Amino acid sequence: MKQFRKVISLILCMALAMSFSAMAVGSEEELQPYADFTIESASAVVSSSGSSFVIDFNIRASESCSKIGIDSIKVYDVTNRTSFTAAGTTMSGVKQYANSIYIPITKGHAYYANVKFVAQPSGGSAVYRSTITRTINT
Repeated sequence: MKQFRKVISLILCMALAMSFSAMAVGSEEELQPYADFTIESASAVVSSSGSSFVIDFNIRASESCSKIGIDSIKVYDVTNRTSFTAAGTTMSGVKQYANSIYIPITKGHAYYANVKFVAQPSGGSAVYRSTITRTINT
């Protein structure tokens, strides 16, 4: 009877060890499903229109995203040496997003912006990229 228990215990230990090694093989794929996910391109062009600072942007990711677009915009007023943060805009279910954002400004001042892009695949971590726009006089 003791020998039977030892054999059963050994079989259970082997089954347990095999289940851990099987989970280890599968877990690498589960942890890195978006290892190749990237922001392929991101650009922002600025202009002025009336009393608005206009940012025309385009972002493209390597696959469809649950969130893609501009995370935030830090606008710098060169004339007054001040800055403020403006909200961005995002979209879901696409791999490319282009749009324009209008930010109210003071005419006669010079501005530039630091645009922070974001792209996040479904179930994956977000990827960020920032770009500084050229200075524009209004």
